Amino acid sequence: MLPYCELRLHMLSTAEGGRTTPIYPNGAQKEGFYMPHVRTSPDGEYLGVALLRGPHELWPGMDGEVVVACIYHPNVDYSSLTPGAAVEVLEGRTIIARGVVLRRWEGGDDWRSGMPT
Repeated sequence: MLPYCELRLHMLSTAEGGRTTPIYPNGAQKEGFYMPHVRTSPDGEYLGVALLRGPHELWPGMDGEVVVACIYHPNVDYSSLTPGAAVEVLEGRTIIARGVVLRRWEGGDDWRSGMPT
């Protein structure tokens, strides 16, 4: 079973070093899934995720809740993503958002075909 997490995020503003354009967290967009990394500490492991659900757009400076699939499980240890854990969302080495894990659950293994509840 694949881990999924709901995150509350604050997108960093462009002035804070964040993006200049929005992200699209609703899963399969025409460009494909948005697949950044998250980490739970500044020196923590980069954990690959795919955003499956959230607002249509999240612009720099906005807040929103998103659902991510822990797509490299079981080859990557996602155990640090527990409710209450602080997270950073990264594109390469650039932090684009900060937030917190709201909940975590396990569901089907094929995250591309739909998100289990």
